[in-house]
Amino acid sequence: MILLIFIIIFAVFVAGILFSPVTIAIDTNRNEYYISLTGYAKISLFIKPDTWKLKLHVLFLSFTFHPFEKKSFEKKSEKATGRKSRILQILHPAKHTKIICKLIKSISIKKLDANIDTNDYPLNALLIPVTQLVRQRNISIHINFENQNAIDFRARTYVYKLVGIVIYIFLTSKN
Repeated sequence: MILLIFIIIFAVFVAGILFSPVTIAIDTNRNEYYISLTGYAKISLFIKPDTWKLKLHVLFLSFTFHPFEKKSFEKKSEKATGRKSRILQILHPAKHTKIICKLIKSISIKKLDANIDTNDYPLNALLIPVTQLVRQRNISIHINFENQNAIDFRARTYVYKLVGIVIYIFLTSKN
């Protein structure tokens, strides 16, 4: 009976993870960059002029990493194998444009606000009609002549869609 209860709790937890949204956010105005598995995990990037910091929250635990700090490690001898790993062979971009398209289609854009300046007045003037064609309810691209570049991007997908794509990759790859 207790085993059955643990199995049910585990199944609900896994189903919750599979159907929870994954949010990707990039906001250059507020220096906010993160990927969030809503309710379960979040990884944030904090950029300051002299350092970068990654902060990982998993359930109730929090970890901080400094990815570009120099650390002294002993060099290990590298194995001299002539073949590529299976993962690199599977994910070769030239062979799998169909998979890349599936991945792009699984992501829905919730918000895209871009403020662009190319520092070239004629090019900026030519880009204004193009941005009017791209403009939609949740996509807004502005061309300015004030040397300001900014982006606010929010996208969402679900874990079950990403798992389906990974399964498709491994089933369709040739050994």
